[in-house]
Amino acid sequence: MTAKRLKTAYELGEMILVQATALHGPWPLGMTLFIFDDAYGWTASISRPSTEADNFYRTCVLDLTTRLATEYDLDAPQLADIPAGWTFSNHALYLRSPRTPRESIWQKASKEAIGKPRNLKRKR
Repeated sequence: MTAKRLKTAYELGEMILVQATALHGPWPLGMTLFIFDDAYGWTASISRPSTEADNFYRTCVLDLTTRLATEYDLDAPQLADIPAGWTFSNHALYLRSPRTPRESIWQKASKEAIGKPRNLKRKR
């Protein structure tokens, strides 16, 4: 068994875009390609098509990604590679210092700003 070559998501996306353009013509406007790590290697997903021609193009590109998935692995960080200070939140990986308080940077909207009348009877 031979090892698959590693490619980043950007490299895989570029390969898919170049091969799809060469085989099926220009990439349809508004169609987005997503490449993500899954339990079996990597998967590509394409946004919903708006026309029948876009649907055919999408189907052909998904077939292309299935073929490429047998040849390439996604070069993504593995759990063993993640430093101790990194944490997961909402399926995103980010670095947060344990001493940093978790405060929102967004200012709270007033009731008037969102179209609700202010309750004048309530005392604080």
